[in-house]
Amino acid sequence: MFKKVLLLIGLSFTSFAYAGEKIDIIQFSKTGAQADRMITYVADSLGDQFGERIVVDNCASGKEVLMRTDRPTVVAWYNEFQAPQADGSPNPCALSKNEFLGYLAGAPWSICHRTDNSQATIEHLKTGNIRVGTWQSGYYAPRFESIITAINPNARVIPYKKGSEYRAALAAGELDFTISTLAKDGETCSVILASEITNEAHIRGIDLAPDNQYAILFYTYILGGVNMENVDIDILDSLYSSEAWDNRRDDRYFPIYQDKTIEEQWEMLN
Repeated sequence: MFKKVLLLIGLSFTSFAYAGEKIDIIQFSKTGAQADRMITYVADSLGDQFGERIVVDNCASGKEVLMRTDRPTVVAWYNEFQAPQADGSPNPCALSKNEFLGYLAGAPWSICHRTDNSQATIEHLKTGNIRVGTWQSGYYAPRFESIITAINPNARVIPYKKGSEYRAALAAGELDFTISTLAKDGETCSVILASEITNEAHIRGIDLAPDNQYAILFYTYILGGVNMENVDIDILDSLYSSEAWDNRRDDRYFPIYQDKTIEEQWEMLN
């Protein structure tokens, strides 16, 4: 009993010591995965205000931490967690409005093809009876289909559970195009769903389907957090100005929608 009392006193003291000063970080994905790298950039940018790394098994466990902790705590969250489950029920990992701190980073989606496929021209993309492989995501799949069919009503959009599956189908000649954020070996991404041309892209999605709302489309990470009222740091500003962000491993991802208010960002998210 005595040991238990000491433990409770220790926990209370720790909670008090960190309140308003230290910020805990939740890691819900495997070490080294993109979500882990994203939240590690945040942790490294906090300096002396970094508290503890809380490692959990999955997003539902991470959400549980957010709901129960009384300490300032943040997490890098997948955008698609906001989408309902397959049966239409709410996603247990979805952030509530008061847990949403803003968009963290995004990488533009692109329309890609095998580099050695001479028939995969922009004209063929626009008019051919093409097959396009996409990720079978409850959040992104409807957006992919919307932009592809806006570019070419004759297109057949084929969803796959994993990017590795549609890349294999592309290499085997079963697909003409795919949608991805990164060209792998032997691939070229000639259309970018962004406002500017970058890398090997020849044209933008908005040039092919100017009226489609998903002609500009990013794979995004958002920042979730709780108990941040007394934290004297703007986490996103601190992150973007940090050495950790400057030296990030994957520079496909960059700040997005920073010109929007948090209300506008929340509306865009949902």
